[in-house]
Amino acid sequence: MKTKTTVAPLAATLIAFGSLAGGAMAQSTVTYTDSYGPELTGQGVSHAYSLQGFDSSLGTLQSVSVSYSSEIDNDLKFENLAFVYGSGYVYELQFFKAGMGLLALDVDPSSLGGGIDFPSLSLDSSVWQDSNFLGQAAGYQLGSIAPFSKLSRPNSYDGVTDFAGTSGFTEHSDVVTINSTILLNDVDSLNYFTSSSPVTLNDYSTGFSGYKVAGGNNEYIEETVRSGTVSVTYNYIPVPEPSSALLLGFGGLGLIARRRR
Repeated sequence: MKTKTTVAPLAATLIAFGSLAGGAMAQSTVTYTDSYGPELTGQGVSHAYSLQGFDSSLGTLQSVSVSYSSEIDNDLKFENLAFVYGSGYVYELQFFKAGMGLLALDVDPSSLGGGIDFPSLSLDSSVWQDSNFLGQAAGYQLGSIAPFSKLSRPNSYDGVTDFAGTSGFTEHSDVVTINSTILLNDVDSLNYFTSSSPVTLNDYSTGFSGYKVAGGNNEYIEETVRSGTVSVTYNYIPVPEPSSALLLGFGGLGLIARRRR
């Protein structure tokens, strides 16, 4: 009795099996977003973003794409309130420095302090270093406003405290602006984001300034505000649907089918 293997059907089965396997490897994505602000900020302020973790029942997580957008803006406002002529009043900004970033997964924002090196009045280099931020240098940015002096108009208070007009001014500066995307695919990061409950990402910012006003009757305000948005996109290989798994099973049977003659 002879045994014969049917080559053509086997080849067809192999082609079908390869096609099904290729389809099962296609990646899917799901994205979650959290944001805040604008809000007033100060020295060493953090915000915790709450984002849905990756549900492992969906499949196998391959990578996480983190998109981070944030900014620090500063408004310096002055109004001369005197109803007399004179030489005017001088508002002098001596320095303004700021930094902002998305912290690495293992960095506790409370451990960073105010992010300022006193008494040198500089940004603390032990805080603003790549290892503290997600994506290293892509995760943070430093900024400053150039020093300036501004003389209020000598024709006295114009009757409206609006930090504008003939007796006031507002200096607006976009100090820090970040738009970055960071791809994470190391084992520790994938484990961190694989969770049935929300996961936390922390940002951190600081801003500080020095200024003086020469003159008497005036009003001045400094407002530093920040805002931020984080999106996480989970790239994963889905669990095969039951119908696909059944077809794969039939393909496996076809590989060992033999016909006796």
